[in-house]
Amino acid sequence: MEFRHLVYMLKVAEERSFSKAAQKLYITQPSLSQYILNLEHQLNVQLFDRTTNPIKLTYAGEIFAEKARNILSMQKELTHQMEDIAETRRGRLNLGITPHRGTFLLPKVLPIFYRLFPQVEIKLMEGTSAELEDWLVKGIIDLAVMALPIQSEDIAYEVILSEELLLTLPSGHPVQARAKYNKNSLYPSISLNWLKDEPFILLHHGQGLRQIANEVFRKMGFTPRILLETKSLDTANALVAAGLGVTFSLASISKFSSFPEPPMLFSLDDPVPPRILAIAFKQGTYLPRIAVDFIKITKDVFQVI
Repeated sequence: MEFRHLVYMLKVAEERSFSKAAQKLYITQPSLSQYILNLEHQLNVQLFDRTTNPIKLTYAGEIFAEKARNILSMQKELTHQMEDIAETRRGRLNLGITPHRGTFLLPKVLPIFYRLFPQVEIKLMEGTSAELEDWLVKGIIDLAVMALPIQSEDIAYEVILSEELLLTLPSGHPVQARAKYNKNSLYPSISLNWLKDEPFILLHHGQGLRQIANEVFRKMGFTPRILLETKSLDTANALVAAGLGVTFSLASISKFSSFPEPPMLFSLDDPVPPRILAIAFKQGTYLPRIAVDFIKITKDVFQVI
């Protein structure tokens, strides 16, 4: 049995489809199916129940998948430790991040990182906060830039930023005349109740900022009129700038945004707790030097935002 057989089996388990897994692995479906069949014959067990659609793991498959993840995690950790001992400044960093943070923050972090580690390969995976947690626990990624709270007890983190929740409105919106000075914020404050009749552009359910928005609406006691939902905060802000509605945003991200007619930013007169951004990693996992330095560089960048 080779390490690649473990990788192949886990990819099929993840995709629950031989064809989708083959595409992700860049091999043909017949070849992948034959690899798995050979593995099952070698082990004398059936790993997948092929009578269901999508396919699913058998009991033996669940045990195999769990042990395979542990083996691959140990292999990766051993490789990282040897690279650190040899001080090769090589290797791969598997990084997870939400799409809107990747758009605005990676251009600030990666140039500094690559000056220190020009030979390191970064594999970037973009997903929701829930997906990032899942990938960390499974060992698919090494680090994740994500907001708290984190649900899994198997994940540790280092805080890099506390950021204020803001409302984004089109330039020239009449509510600007009612805004008040807020000594606790860099932005004038307005009441969310003033926007009850406005169309809202929100992120999808399951995304961290949408969860906060839902809690704010619940607290204020009204149901928003949702114009549309998007996975991209950049898209939401751009649509607000075009005058299509209002949305929630974050101070750190808004500072990187540039539009022909920039939207206006306001704090809430009944503020919610700040959103805490962190770099997360699997509890008890050996962090290679490239990961430790990535965390330090990101902290330094966020401190000046």
